[in-house]
Amino acid sequence: MRPDKAFAKLNAGTTYREGRSSPGVDSIRWQDVAGACQGLDEIAWLVALYLWANDQMAGSRLLVQAEAMARGLGFEGETARKMACVAMIEMKDLACALCRGAGEVQVSEHRREVCPACQGHARRAMSEHKRARWVGIPRSTWRANYAGTYEDFLGQFVAAKHRAVNHVHARLGTDD
Repeated sequence: MRPDKAFAKLNAGTTYREGRSSPGVDSIRWQDVAGACQGLDEIAWLVALYLWANDQMAGSRLLVQAEAMARGLGFEGETARKMACVAMIEMKDLACALCRGAGEVQVSEHRREVCPACQGHARRAMSEHKRARWVGIPRSTWRANYAGTYEDFLGQFVAAKHRAVNHVHARLGTDD
C-alpha cells in the first residue's frame, strides 16, 4: 500500500480515489501524517510530513537538517545548501512512474515484488548532468568529487522515507 493511500485511511472524512494523478494526497491533513508517524526519528518524521502532508514548515526544518548532514559529509558553504536542495527535490519530485514512489508493485492480490523500473528505490534517478547543473559545477567535477558522496547522502533520505513507510504500515496494521 502506498503511503498516501494508507494515510487517507486515517481520516474517516476522506476517501482514497484510485486513478487520480496524486490519489488521496489532497485529503490528507498534516495532523494525520504526524499522528501516524509518532515514534519515528526526527529525520524520518520530517521526511514523512514533507512528502505526504506537503508541510512546508517540515520542509524548511528538513532543509536545515539536510544542510547540516551535507556539511558533515564535507560539503561546504553554498554547495552544502545546494546539495540539500537537490536531494529534497529528487526525493519528492522524481518518484518512479511505475510504482508511484512505493518501491514495490502489486503482482497478485496478496503478493508484491520489488519494482523492476526503480529496483525498489521508489524514485528515478536524476542524471549526473542535471545534478551538476543544479549545484552549479561542471559534470566532470561532479563525477570526480561529488557523485559517490551525494549518492550516500541521498540514500540517507531514501532510508528515512522507507522507515516512515514501514512505521506507518505497522501503526495501521497494513502490510499490503
